Amino acid sequence: QSVITGKIEGKVQYVVNESLAEGEKRIISPPKNGFYSQGYLLAFKNGQLISKEKIRSDVYNAVDGITEVKKIEDI
Repeated sequence: QSVITGKIEGKVQYVVNESLAEGEKRIISPPKNGFYSQGYLLAFKNGQLISKEKIRSDVYNAVDGITEVKKIEDI
């Protein structure tokens, strides 16, 4: 059994691109959230859960997004 135990928010990094129109923003790649996960080994006997053992803990890191702006003040 795999259980998500938490979320890691993806952030946005801003890059200046002076060729954009005033006030325009261009999303190059959106941020993607990461998460914390735990895995359990479940044992059943006669249809009843008799044990639950944690066998792993994983972290799937967030990926930052990139957005272009004409100037830093547009953020």
